[in-house]
Amino acid sequence: MPEHKKPTEVVLPIEAINRASSRDQHADEEGRYGDADTLSKAKNVSVKRLANLGMVQSQGGKVRLLRADKLALPTPDDNPSQAPAWLACHWLVRALDTGGEQAAASLLACLGAVGDAARELAYRLYAV
Repeated sequence: MPEHKKPTEVVLPIEAINRASSRDQHADEEGRYGDADTLSKAKNVSVKRLANLGMVQSQGGKVRLLRADKLALPTPDDNPSQAPAWLACHWLVRALDTGGEQAAASLLACLGAVGDAARELAYRLYAV
């Protein structure tokens, strides 16, 4: 683990994301594909790409955003450094919950620049 990435740098903002995620009771409800498609196009991404990344479940005209506890942690073959910051942030939450600070710090170290973006996102969410 690089010296500049300490486990404690990850913990506080990720705990804030956990709290915010647990308050959002509608995050994992199914929605209509058309609505999800419209929202995703506004962010210049497709529902199919989100499904391929493992961020959403899409079938039968319905789409569901997966909660952090339902997201699979990446393997080195998944090329996690190419993930969106939002997904990396949720991976960090999951790693912290399942493997503790060391697991989250190790994941942060292998995320590269997207890890820095995920950490910045976590701090911004913490400030909200």
